[in-house]
Amino acid sequence: MLEFPPDRPMGASMGALGDLPPADGSAAHARAVGNIKADLGARAARLDESVEVLLQLVQRHDPLQLIPSISVLTSSVTWAEGTRIDDGDQTFSWEAKIEYLAGLALAGPRGDADVGEDVTLEAIESTATVFDATQAGLFLWSVEDGVTDDPNPGSDQLHDAGRTPR
Repeated sequence: MLEFPPDRPMGASMGALGDLPPADGSAAHARAVGNIKADLGARAARLDESVEVLLQLVQRHDPLQLIPSISVLTSSVTWAEGTRIDDGDQTFSWEAKIEYLAGLALAGPRGDADVGEDVTLEAIESTATVFDATQAGLFLWSVEDGVTDDPNPGSDQLHDAGRTPR
């Protein structure tokens, strides 16, 4: 069976999982919220780099091999709980992620390199990282004071280029 790195829960640095959360307004609560925001901020900060890595990967390889290899692997294998590969019930479905990958393949020059298992797994991890960073950024945007209508200020050029999920 293929091994994938386990998900890191949001705010993993908050303390032992399963502990009761600290009381609202306490110093421990402020630290926990700060740790969660720092963790999510670090994830969100990876978005631009992650998109670029994924875009280059997609553009190097034959999309007629890459997209089906990801689709078959993510839809036909039962994965153990705690793995990132099958997180659709928690975040975005793999159908949506594959649609995003197809958009990347159509948006740029078509690659012609063959796709092996290592490339498929790298594409799966890179796609998961892009969606994880996007979700972290959207969550931070949703809980900050002074929320604007723009969930991701400063990255309009990526949205305009069709390189980040909306």
